Amino acid sequence: MIERMRHGARPADDRTIWWALALALALHAFAFTALSRLPQKEMPPLGDVDSIKVEILAGVPEKPKQALPAVEARQPKAEPQREDLTAPEKSTAERPALARRAPQTPAMVRAQKLYSAGILASPRSRQVRKGLTQLDPEERVVQLCNLEAMEQVHRWKPDFNPDFLVAYAFSGVRFSGETLKANGGAFRSRRQWFRVAYSCTHTPDRNTIVGFDFRVGDAIPPEQWQDLGLPIADTAAN
Repeated sequence: MIERMRHGARPADDRTIWWALALALALHAFAFTALSRLPQKEMPPLGDVDSIKVEILAGVPEKPKQALPAVEARQPKAEPQREDLTAPEKSTAERPALARRAPQTPAMVRAQKLYSAGILASPRSRQVRKGLTQLDPEERVVQLCNLEAMEQVHRWKPDFNPDFLVAYAFSGVRFSGETLKANGGAFRSRRQWFRVAYSCTHTPDRNTIVGFDFRVGDAIPPEQWQDLGLPIADTAAN
């Protein structure tokens, strides 16, 4: 295709040059009659000049394509974009880690109403009241707090129906002033054991509960019941 374009451009260029030479010869016909044959002899070199012009014109449009400074200017601009793309990857990798840590420590539920005193005041709890008087003060507080814990769990979620609670299933209880903290307790509901933690505040005489917070945990696998000293619930409790 390039060769055809070059060969096709020669006749048009020869004609224009021929007319220019003809006009020049007409003006100088009288002074240069002996040189009238020169344009015909110089046709080959003119054709060579035309071929040279064609090659030069073909090379001229190629110069703007060599925009090396523009290409070099774009390459450094692309590098900061790659750095920006790595930044969100770090942030997205850190967010799931923070999200996993949050549910590990759920907030405790604060009781808006206390029920242990009302339960013990019922005529049905006569034997329970008598049994509490026979316990030492600290053990009496533990049993009062366990009673409050079972009722609070049931009122918080009626699907739970606790009938037994061990305050020290996973760890021992701790007294701090007039507050008992049981962080490793377990309660039984519908033949299944669940983890529970509570903070129970009592009066100075250790006979009445005046404040209570609790948190219910996951179900305890049956294969762990015996090791934790939890009674196996083979029958439904009344």
